[in-house]
Amino acid sequence: MNKLTLLLISVLQVSIGLAQYKVPELNAWRTHLSYWNNSTIAQNNNQIYVGSISGVFMYDADEVSVQLLTKVNGLSDVEVTKLAFDEETQTLIVVYKNSNVDLIQNGKTYNIRSILDQSIIGDKSINDILLYANHAYLACSFGIVKINLATLQIVDSYQNIGANGTTLAVNDLAVFNQYMYASSSMGLYRASLTSSNLSDFNSWHMQISDSTNQLLAVNGYLLASNSNKILRFDGLNWDTLSGLSGSEIRNIRISQNKILVVQPERIITYDNSFTPTVFSKVGSEDAVLTSKGYYAMAIHSQGLVVAEPTGDRYIIPQGPDGNTAAKFSYSAKHKKLIVSGGYVDGFGGAAGWKPTYNNNKFYIYDGNNWQSVSAFNNTWIENSRDFLDVLCDDKTNKTYLTSFGKGLLELTDFKPTNFYDTSNSTIGYFTNEFIAYRPVFAAGTAIDNNGNLWVTSYGAAKPLAVKTTNNQWYSFGLNGANNAVGFIVCDDAPTRNNKWITNSRGAGLIVYNEGANIASEADDQVKILTKEKGKGALPSNNILCMALDKNGEMWIGTDAGLCIISNPTSVFSNDSKNSYDARQLIFNTGSFNSIFLGTDAIYSIKVDGANRKWIATRNGVWLVSEDGYTVIRNFTTENSPLLSNVVYDIGIFEETGEVFFSTEKGILSYAGDATNADDKHGSVFVYPNPVRPEYKGDIGIRGLANKTNVKITDIAGNLVYETQANGGMATWNCRNFNGNRVATGVYIIYSSNEDATETFVTKILVIN
Repeated sequence: MNKLTLLLISVLQVSIGLAQYKVPELNAWRTHLSYWNNSTIAQNNNQIYVGSISGVFMYDADEVSVQLLTKVNGLSDVEVTKLAFDEETQTLIVVYKNSNVDLIQNGKTYNIRSILDQSIIGDKSINDILLYANHAYLACSFGIVKINLATLQIVDSYQNIGANGTTLAVNDLAVFNQYMYASSSMGLYRASLTSSNLSDFNSWHMQISDSTNQLLAVNGYLLASNSNKILRFDGLNWDTLSGLSGSEIRNIRISQNKILVVQPERIITYDNSFTPTVFSKVGSEDAVLTSKGYYAMAIHSQGLVVAEPTGDRYIIPQGPDGNTAAKFSYSAKHKKLIVSGGYVDGFGGAAGWKPTYNNNKFYIYDGNNWQSVSAFNNTWIENSRDFLDVLCDDKTNKTYLTSFGKGLLELTDFKPTNFYDTSNSTIGYFTNEFIAYRPVFAAGTAIDNNGNLWVTSYGAAKPLAVKTTNNQWYSFGLNGANNAVGFIVCDDAPTRNNKWITNSRGAGLIVYNEGANIASEADDQVKILTKEKGKGALPSNNILCMALDKNGEMWIGTDAGLCIISNPTSVFSNDSKNSYDARQLIFNTGSFNSIFLGTDAIYSIKVDGANRKWIATRNGVWLVSEDGYTVIRNFTTENSPLLSNVVYDIGIFEETGEVFFSTEKGILSYAGDATNADDKHGSVFVYPNPVRPEYKGDIGIRGLANKTNVKITDIAGNLVYETQANGGMATWNCRNFNGNRVATGVYIIYSSNEDATETFVTKILVIN
């Protein structure tokens, strides 16, 4: 065994702790989206492209492999509504819900956003795609758009082609006998391809006055769907195809030289003589045939289903069960991230919360894979909707999830063990004049430093409840404060132990202390913080989130900006000199002072291992320094793969530093450079290790003691780099102090706290 082999074995051993996680390259992104519900399919021989609101995945029926296409690795957008594949130019056409369009050729994406950016009064959706003579014709709500697939540009558009120059919303297109046909709810129109001006409505003539949808030119006929039947035209006469049921027709297409008609409960295949063969299958949105003659179907809640002789094969890329997400919570003990999948209507406003009856439950992520909640097969979970807040309590191995409408779900070791509502707790029901309507709008949860569980209940007569460590329940009226309560944060300083509670009706920020006797309301203290100077000086009375940082400061997000209360202890202080008014971050820009983030709505604040703040807004995400005065990162849809600028919450997988964002269009994550840390080193690992020539990113050194100094030397002891850990993680870009990439060799990493009482040494191999 040579020396290089020995070095490789030795270096790889220090990275074994990371082997259990598929950690992306530092500063890289990945999506975490659901692929259970798909609506459109395109085909290139045995490569099947499947589209949904999450993006596109490609299933290779020969290799039985799956490849994702997302905003991270090629797509320009999310929420795919239509796919088509042009064999002549080998182009995948991707149409999005917002009318954005991608053309993908030879692994490169060419974005056409002209329709998205165009000012059109009314709807401007794209309903279908016709491929003809190296062009893609888009059937749009305002007419037709023509794209040249060779030049990758829009070359023409035909608008106002309806009767007397009115707008014609085109459902689909086909070319038959040198005519272009356009289906619509106003009838079937056609225009001669020899016409000098297809944008002139005089070129278009109605052929059928009834509403028509899908079109297909095949085998010397034109097929047109009309509600639940298919009309067939030979150029002179119309008749109707047999073999159909009375249900809607979702698609007509050609696959493997056969005609497929997709209906909700079956697929009908026609041969060249239009003899039907029925394949019964419920739920198909679209379908194609593989080269072996197997049906490959996009079926609601089942992914891509391939009907093979030995049984159905289900193709569902790894991801959570749904794309909606409200809150994250991380269990350091179990190394799992749990996400509540529901949401409420009205979050971010001041008109109160309303249930949305979201059935996405919750998702559990172990660093590699998402667990499906359906595996629990639990009645409590099945009967609950709008899972909103989530809290992991590692001291008791409990996890709590609020259901906005049902109550509080308890998990033990991530398995359901109890459900709390008015029958077995003091969590209150929603009070109103309708006696028959008594939902339990459990909203927020928190654990205080004594181990008591606190639960807010929106609209209840006593909107705050607690379960003590000896399983006793009590509830509190908050001295008559507005009961439209939301999320709750416990200020865990032993001298305070206050509860900070948001209010969804713009009534300010509630601060509560239960006093010495938790069972009695007599010694309770309640204070309402508002915009008024001397009483909080908040930017707004509509509070959306709070976070207590590692310095004991309370960071508060409102619908009109960010503020900080530096000394939360002073809220219940009897000393008039102790102000609890909030301050805002003021930046000097030339001759003007500006408030950081202005009046942006702040949806979430998350404190990372280095006490830096991740801030989620309606206009993207910010990472700022410990004091907030230095912007380290700012992500928007314009400068990153962020799925949407509206970001509701942020979670951190502490073991790896990966930062998760819940956006209005789904979850994605960013490989961050900070982790939580103790005063002692943990399982230190370096990634990647070894560093190979093709790797150009940063190296992560994880598992360090908190804020240690890190020195990197060559094997001879010459210092090449020095930095300080962000919490328990340091990074190195493989360059020396001069900015040059270091030479091939083994490098020693020394980590030490200020007085050198806590040290660690490891190594890394760099190969050029």
